[in-house]
Amino acid sequence: MKNGMPPTLRRLGLPLALYLLTAILLTWPTITQVASALPMGSERSATVPQLNVWTLQWTRQSAAGGFESYWDAPIFYPSQGALAFSDPQPLAGLLSLPFGGVNPVAAYNAVWLLYITLNGLAAFGFFRHLKLALPIALLGGFWAQALPFLTHERSVLQLQPLFVLVLALWAAQRLLATPSLGRALLLGLTLGGSFYLSEYFGLIAAMLVGLHLVMAMRKSRWTGGMLLLGIALALLISFPYLLRQAQILDQYGFTRASSSVRAGSATLADFLSPSPRTYLAQLLGSRATRFGLYPSLTLVVLALFSLARKPDNPHSKYARPVLAWSAGIAFLLSLGLNLTFLGFRPYEWLWQSAPGFSHIRSPFRFGLLMQFALLMLALLTLGRLWRRKQILLLCVLALVTTFEIFPLPETLVSTPTAGRLTRAESPAVFLPFVSGRSAAAYYQTTNWMLLAQRSGITIINGYSGYFPTSHLRFKDALQGFPDEKSLQLLEMEHIRTLILPTDWLDADGEVQLSDWVAEGRLIPLGTELTFSLFGLP
Repeated sequence: MKNGMPPTLRRLGLPLALYLLTAILLTWPTITQVASALPMGSERSATVPQLNVWTLQWTRQSAAGGFESYWDAPIFYPSQGALAFSDPQPLAGLLSLPFGGVNPVAAYNAVWLLYITLNGLAAFGFFRHLKLALPIALLGGFWAQALPFLTHERSVLQLQPLFVLVLALWAAQRLLATPSLGRALLLGLTLGGSFYLSEYFGLIAAMLVGLHLVMAMRKSRWTGGMLLLGIALALLISFPYLLRQAQILDQYGFTRASSSVRAGSATLADFLSPSPRTYLAQLLGSRATRFGLYPSLTLVVLALFSLARKPDNPHSKYARPVLAWSAGIAFLLSLGLNLTFLGFRPYEWLWQSAPGFSHIRSPFRFGLLMQFALLMLALLTLGRLWRRKQILLLCVLALVTTFEIFPLPETLVSTPTAGRLTRAESPAVFLPFVSGRSAAAYYQTTNWMLLAQRSGITIINGYSGYFPTSHLRFKDALQGFPDEKSLQLLEMEHIRTLILPTDWLDADGEVQLSDWVAEGRLIPLGTELTFSLFGLP
């Protein structure tokens, strides 16, 4: 040790600072409004990031209370287990604890920037593990931060921690090289813990680790046994969490409609158009793409060159085949229900039979693994060029690729974080109740979720990946508010407080509320912030 700091931390200090700076650069101007605005990515509204702000805050609140009633989040009353309807990301919430004292938006953005920083640092560390030259490894870390899929999906927090895949790959590769109980434990911790950070990345990391199993068995029974032990440990770690969520989802009988899965399946055209979040798309004037799956033509060429040539880096002998299979399988999976082979849809079988696939609405997200694998393979080619001292060609390829994937400035949306309701009692409802089905239609709902969270009340409103039947019942009945049907349902469900914008109702609506007040069916509670509050006896 020197100055009391372990050597590994000293070696990572400079790259960590560098990748924090590049994370700020790639997401500019987010840092200038880090406590008041959320990044939009390719979304048209801030619905999804606001849902994740709310989710992280709920984990922080639950942690303070010992996680009592953690799954029973205070939305979608009277449904229980509402947190399971989306990705809870408990580890992400715990990572945000040091920043929660500022405000929920600052805590969210801190975790978001931490993810992007760790993406670069983890990729850099893996490339150094493959003995690539320092400049190549540093460049690879930067490209990992700027991966087109990540740029396109910046608004979805659980689609940002690429470092989870890097760590899973690194742990599996180390175990293949030198199997031991310690490395099996490391693999189990890495893979099992990934589900607590992001269920999407947990599933993809499990696929990545699973591809190592054939190689491990071919090498020796001991190696295969150690890899299986690592997978078993990962199951042991993640099982209680995943089992509880699965039990809740099964209790409600949630399923994905084939039309929804097909809408989230990629087509070949989706891989050909750059994300509109990049300068390349602006230059080409290309049509808007749905999924940001174009990986960069230069990266593809570099990756194919790596596979076509005899490997000259002995440290990558296990990585190359795994990455090649990962890219191919991920590409096919991303096509989802759009992939047909002699009348057979392979993804349909997975969707109906394989654990974890039945709740996936967007198969296109497997394209992330394809881009990740291509990036890793491309860096092996750059390493070859460096060793052969073809520096000019290397610099040209680096510049072209960087331009292909460099993002436009981030679009931000301000989110109010101040104010709370003091007169509202649970359960409550915010009106007008949502009428649309798109994520954008629920933007106001997520605003109200954050306000209810600050106010400490349970509401019937909510937004998530799944919607319980109670929500659909309220959605149908409350479209005509204020009418007798809507009030009768609220009375029947024992709702205590109505919260509506002060300027929402027209003259006839105001008269109807006055009549209900005169009849004693509503009790005026006054106004707070921009809302009128009414109690139900």
